[in-house]
Amino acid sequence: MPTRASHSSCWATAWGRLPRSYYLLDHSELLDGVALSGTTALDLLGAAAMAGRWKLEDLNASFEPARTPFDWLSRDKAVVDAYIADPLCGFNVNAESYGSLFAVAPRLATVQEIGRIRHDLPMFLFVGDLDPVNAKLTWFQPLIDRYRESGLTDVSWHVYGNARHEVLNEINRQEVVANPSGMDRPCDPAPSRRSDVCGLRSRRRGPLVDRIYSAVAVPCGNFAGWQKS
Repeated sequence: MPTRASHSSCWATAWGRLPRSYYLLDHSELLDGVALSGTTALDLLGAAAMAGRWKLEDLNASFEPARTPFDWLSRDKAVVDAYIADPLCGFNVNAESYGSLFAVAPRLATVQEIGRIRHDLPMFLFVGDLDPVNAKLTWFQPLIDRYRESGLTDVSWHVYGNARHEVLNEINRQEVVANPSGMDRPCDPAPSRRSDVCGLRSRRRGPLVDRIYSAVAVPCGNFAGWQKS
């Protein structure tokens, strides 16, 4: 039986979204807050992948002519090159693997199941508007809507203009890492306001977050360490 540690926080990006999503449904009471980077509605992505309408090898298509097959990850050339050089990165996924990954994704799409998440859990979602993993925001808005319809009261999100999938490894990474820490300051009372980072809409709702954690990002979207801000 999992136990609650002091100041527990969850960060997830890339394929880390999948196990994190299931964990949230059953153990959100163990967490003080959640930050989701490059996230998407996994059931919609899974349905497209199983139907052959979404393939890893096609993610670079909208960035052609491209310097590498992985330009979709970030505008930062050094990050892309580090990804390519890493022997643990860049592998593909076959149909059988997709099937096992997304077999239980429908559970993540229902208001009843999402409603199992602690309603006052602070959640911060941040993505790039050119991320092919969320189909350039097509599969991002449904995720926000589901969280709100399920009764979650402290869901915030931010969209970075011209950013790609690895938002924490983008050319404006310092702004991205610093942005969640702004949730512990008074928010604009209006239901929406213009972002001073990218000029796109950023919405903040619900109670203020009392514990904010920032991560030090390294290539491939992993975290080298944790630091309380």
